[in-house]
Amino acid sequence: MKRVRKIIALSLIAVMMLTLSSCGQVKLSENLDKVKQETVEYIVQQVEEPGIASVGGDWLMRALAMSGLDVDEDFVSLYYDNVRAKVKSEEGKIHDKYYSDYARATIGVVSIGKDPTDIEGYDITKSMDNYKEITDQGMTAVAYTLVAANIAGVKLDNEEAYLNYLKKEVKSFIDSGKKDTDYLSMSLVGLSLYTDREDIKALSDQGVEQLSKLQDEDGTFGSCESTAEAIIALSQLKIDVFEDSRFVKNDVSLGDSLIIYRNDEGGFAHTLETDDKETDLMSTERALLAMDSMSLFKEGKALYERK
Repeated sequence: MKRVRKIIALSLIAVMMLTLSSCGQVKLSENLDKVKQETVEYIVQQVEEPGIASVGGDWLMRALAMSGLDVDEDFVSLYYDNVRAKVKSEEGKIHDKYYSDYARATIGVVSIGKDPTDIEGYDITKSMDNYKEITDQGMTAVAYTLVAANIAGVKLDNEEAYLNYLKKEVKSFIDSGKKDTDYLSMSLVGLSLYTDREDIKALSDQGVEQLSKLQDEDGTFGSCESTAEAIIALSQLKIDVFEDSRFVKNDVSLGDSLIIYRNDEGGFAHTLETDDKETDLMSTERALLAMDSMSLFKEGKALYERK
């Protein structure tokens, strides 16, 4: 029965790919700039009040800044005005519990060319050195804290402790063979800024092999966000997600598979099971970040680089 379901699923994907082919979008590698432009336009229309937020905020600023496309300056200014207002009203606090929010906000602020160490007189990067609070949130919080510090050019007292924590968790994750690839992908992003170290390069290579084993037969990782996270991680590690044979399943590359989640509105759905492929804004933002990663890879650059 499972085999029959699998064959049916692959057949449906094949039909979908043929349908997309008639629209000229089956190969994202051949339509990357066009799809990216349309995605930027779509998101900006949907977000009215960008600010410190996991959706419609900090990640979006990174995606827009790294897209290489012209973005409405008033939209970016509105984001920073809202950041300044929150930081000032809360006297430098962003969240009482989730300290990874400081890393995310730092990424957003740096992306628009502002200084996260001086927002209305407050340094929001200081809270990224709260080891217990950050590690209590897990692998991804640690990973993006390292990312934020690197792109902001901030030296963390706990940098080595964070790396040791992340290395241990990633090794455990790989050894267990867990299917939740989001954690692995995002952790590899954190490690990607340290692959000049032999121990981290070796661990990252193991993580890449694990991702290859966990990739689905349609070329994706089961959802738009998971697929996007894998694309970002591999691009950070200088792996071509369109060409690397480890990430081509049934003649569909990981890079090309992302387009499966795109709908007629210009947004991206969370999964293929979503009713009418309804747009999910988080999925759409992550897809844009993934497309940025693929574009930057072609230029020999990365979504996140040391300052």
